[in-house]
Amino acid sequence: MKKKIILTLLIVYILLIVGLSRCLNQFLEVDTDGDGYASDIDMFLDNPNEWHDLDSDGHGDNSDDYPDDSNLYKNEVIASSSWHTLKPGETYHPLGCKCLNIDCSCKCVEISWNVYGTSTEDRKLTKDEEERLYLYILLPDLTIPYNYYKFRISPILGTILINTTHSCSWGNWEIYFSNPSENPGVDMDYNIFKIM
Repeated sequence: MKKKIILTLLIVYILLIVGLSRCLNQFLEVDTDGDGYASDIDMFLDNPNEWHDLDSDGHGDNSDDYPDDSNLYKNEVIASSSWHTLKPGETYHPLGCKCLNIDCSCKCVEISWNVYGTSTEDRKLTKDEEERLYLYILLPDLTIPYNYYKFRISPILGTILINTTHSCSWGNWEIYFSNPSENPGVDMDYNIFKIM
């Protein structure tokens, strides 16, 4: 009789363990938003486009342009051109850059460019011609002794990142490329972003 009770208890125990195991597996594999990631590992249970946040900034990695930097989140394109000819003597303001509003939501501004060569003579620029190409960024705060940045756009391929977290950076900026009249036309591309 003792053997039957022990055997019955053993069978009940095994069935109970198997049943609990199945229930546990079903619970762990629940995917509330249908993104293919189980709810126990999905950091965004109601968003089918997000499931992980590497830098723990509250923005999912798929929508975060800087998934490994918790201080930065999103690029907002201000201006972009895959081909622009900067004419001799031209001061060129990319669209939206003559009066660009920078506020406290912006962490920095990124500007990148690539100068290909002359537009008419199909050659690379000389060293003197390169050194006369400039990018100007005028800041709103006139209390700064030099309220502008001036960059040679040489080397021909470049990127700058300007921190805008201080209130003296907030306001209307002016951004333009400058090619003096003694230079030939210059073919280039550029990208200008606000980084939130």
